[in-house]
Amino acid sequence: MSGQHVNNFKLVKSLYKWEHRMTILKVGSFHAVRSLEIFRNTRIDMAAKFKTVEFSIQVILLQYKRSPLLLQK
Repeated sequence: MSGQHVNNFKLVKSLYKWEHRMTILKVGSFHAVRSLEIFRNTRIDMAAKFKTVEFSIQVILLQYKRSPLLLQK
């Protein structure tokens, strides 16, 4: 694997843990909701979903900037 792929995999793992702690995510985009479903499935087949997951990271980070998140510890 390339170094960039390893770095992205670590990012996805950290975002998966971060998303798992969310209780409420207010979004106005179907794609953002769909991306959360993809994150839940990333552990099953990382390679096949890699490009979609990379897109999902961008969508989630964009929604994070626009929408309030309620996180629980």
